[in-house]
Formats: sequence, structure tokens, C-alpha cells
Amino acid sequence: MCNTCEGYRQLRFFKKIIISFVNHSSSFVIDDTDIPSDVLMISCGTVVLDQSGPYVFPLTNHPRQEVNINSQNLIERHNGAWPCERRIQQRQRLREVTVTCIHYTWQKMKGRDRKSVV
Repeated sequence: MCNTCEGYRQLRFFKKIIISFVNHSSSFVIDDTDIPSDVLMISCGTVVLDQSGPYVFPLTNHPRQEVNINSQNLIERHNGAWPCERRIQQRQRLREVTVTCIHYTWQKMKGRDRKSVV
């Protein structure tokens, strides 16, 4: 039996709780071409790494050191950016977009140079 309303289902007070879920997202592009970064962000690519969990760790063994440094910077920024919010899940995704650059002359094609952008 409820001591407040003595079991007669007469509510006298309540607490209102508002819960909102927010997704914080950050990204970076390492680009060696003249293609704008926003075009590369929306392009299709191959997912090389997809890591998720309550906490993710920065990359340390990628061949390009820029990827390792930017991964560490983004994770550190997210760990300290919202101190009043509770973190439920983190995800780190590394995508590779293959870009083909063709070097040519007017009448003869000299060759192709294929490079990957992460």
C-alpha cells in the first residue's frame, strides 16, 4: 500500500525527467589529390576498420602516421569535450577511397597512376 495516497491511486506529486540522446560526430580526410574533401566524404569506399564499444582505442599500427595521429587527436577531443554527458557507445571507422589519377598527353596516353586516399 502506498503511504502517500494510502492505496487510492491519487497521485500527489511526480518527477518529470527529460532524456535526450545526442550523436557527436567528427571526421578527418587525408588527401593527396586536388579533389575537395567534402566530395571524398560522401563518396563510396571500402571500410578498412570498424571499431565500436563503450570505449575505443586510437589506432597505432596504421602504415600512414597521419592516420594514427588524427585518430588519437579525435578520441582525446571526444573524451574531454562533453564532461556532463554520459557516453554510451563510441565508434571509429576508417574508410579507404581509391582515386585514379590519369596522366596523359594530347595523342598518347603515357600511363596511369593509381593511389588510395584514407
